[in-house]
This record gives sequence, C-alpha cells and structure tokens, in this order.
Amino acid sequence: MDWETIRIFIAVAQTRSIREASAQIGCSIKTIRSHLESLENMVGALLLTRDPRGALLTETGRMIYDRSLDMLRAARALRGVCIRGQEQRRSVNIGCSEGIGTFWLLPRIVDFYDERIRMRLNIDPKPYDVKSFEVDISVQFDQPPPDPDIESVRLCAIHVLLFASEEYITRRGYPATRAELSKHHVLEIAAAQIATEALALDELGDPRSFIDLSVNTASSQLIAARRGVGITAFPSFTVGLAPELKHVAKDWSLKRDLWLVYSSRATEFFHVRKTIDWIRRAFDPKLFPWFAETMMPPEDILQHLDQLEKWGLFKGYEHYSATVAPTAARAI
Repeated sequence: MDWETIRIFIAVAQTRSIREASAQIGCSIKTIRSHLESLENMVGALLLTRDPRGALLTETGRMIYDRSLDMLRAARALRGVCIRGQEQRRSVNIGCSEGIGTFWLLPRIVDFYDERIRMRLNIDPKPYDVKSFEVDISVQFDQPPPDPDIESVRLCAIHVLLFASEEYITRRGYPATRAELSKHHVLEIAAAQIATEALALDELGDPRSFIDLSVNTASSQLIAARRGVGITAFPSFTVGLAPELKHVAKDWSLKRDLWLVYSSRATEFFHVRKTIDWIRRAFDPKLFPWFAETMMPPEDILQHLDQLEKWGLFKGYEHYSATVAPTAARAI
C-alpha cells in the first residue's frame, strides 16, 4: 500500500469529489480513479459511494479513512523530526512552476548566496503540499484554502500577454486583436501556469483549426515561440529573455496572482525565514515594476531595463533568444 494512494484517497474523502481532489492535488481524474480502484481491490470492499451530496464513505471506507489520517499525522510528525534534524545542514526545499522558477526565481539565487544554506528548487506545475512538508515553501498561482497551519502571502501580480517573433510576423502578419487569432498559428502550453482556456479561443471557432503546437514546459514554449512557430501567452517580463518577441493582440491580457505558501512551523528556522524574505524581495513590485498591479507594457519594460542597465537580470539565458537588444549585448 503506497503513500500516494493513501494521499489521493484522503483528498477524495475530504472533498467528496474526484474532480475537486484532482484540482487540489494536481493529479488527473483518470489517475485518481485508478488509485481508488487499486485501493478497493486491495481492501476487498467498496470504499466510496456516489449520491447527490458527492462521493461518500462506506462503513469500510470510514474505517480506512480514519487509519489513513493516522498515517498522515505520523508522516507529518516524522517530517517535522527530519526538518529539525536538518537544522545543522540548513537546507530549504522550494516548489515552483517552471516558467516562474526557471526564468525568474532561479537567476535571483545569486542575490541570495549564503554558504550556510543549501537550497533545492523543485520545478513542477503541480501544487505542492507544504503542510506535510513535501516542500518547505511553495510559489504558486492558486491560493490554498484557509488552514491554521499554513501561511499564504500574496507576492505580486503576473501580467500575461500575447507574443510573436519577428520571423512569425514577417511570414504570417501582425495580429492586432485577439479576434484575429483564428487566422493565425497559435502555440499553447498545456500546464497549470496559463491554461489555454484563459484565451477563450473557443469563442473564435474550433481551436483545433489554429492551435498548431502544444507543449507542456515553459522552456520549450519559449524556444518554439522565438523560432516563429506561433503566437503564445507569456508573462510580460519574458521580453527580458527574448527582446525579439513582439507584443501582439494588445486588447488581451490576463492578470494572475502569485502566492507564497509555507507551513507556519517551518518559520521556526532562520534559514527558512531568510529564504522567505529573499523570495518576497525577488517579486517586489518596487524593485521590479512589471509585477505591479498595473500592467507595464513590454516596450516600457525594455526601456526600463535599458535606462537602469538591468539586463544582467537575465544573464545566462542568451541561448533562449535569437537576438538580444544592443544594451543587453553590452551587459552580457
């Protein structure tokens, strides 16, 4: 009996919904059903029934649920002991989605350097469970439900815009509005960061007729976009990585809140508190105005980087860009 199956069973029992459990723990509905079926086969009894109130526990299911909670409490207690044992090593475990983690948070680590702290950055679009110390700190797009054991702090606003490369615009033309996307090639990312549904492409017709490529990582999305595969959605600061990308369909934008989530127990340790302070500085709108409530147009971001000679913020990512701005070339 593996822990993942128990974790999924607990989530379904608590939410009374396979669909809600899927969104909460980041597993597909098919995966959840497979784990539940496996657990029922192992136990030899039906654990859940369906009625208008949702998925309800049977008598045997209630018994398994109570024992599962015992396992969860024991796992958290064990993890807490392990964290205390790690005080000498002072390691901190951070969970983050790929686009934000790879292209923004990772370059900021040089500003955080402390030889007393060892850091592990987990790049994955799924939400992390900070309560059971799957990670110490999670940087995520969704605010977790209220929980007295969890702290959640809104970091900033991420403004998502549509971009296309100069090569694409030369070949296919410039889409001035979102409505024109149906006449263009669209590159989508199939991940939690920016759901394709947010573009409401179905309003423009059958998306299958103009979505030409779907990828599941932000790095492959960026490489494909700069090579001219199609129009795609990126956070506004992406122009610092690839200045050759042009803001298109300027009537469309999406604002996503970014959250810092951690267990209140984790802040007992100075290295976790110091890491939290560093993450908050890394998304401070006063330092980086593209994270402010009001969207900063990409052309203003480029001008800001030029004037303050901040192209070094994106140093190390030159291979993602086909060309770089003159100032960027000097800084690099």
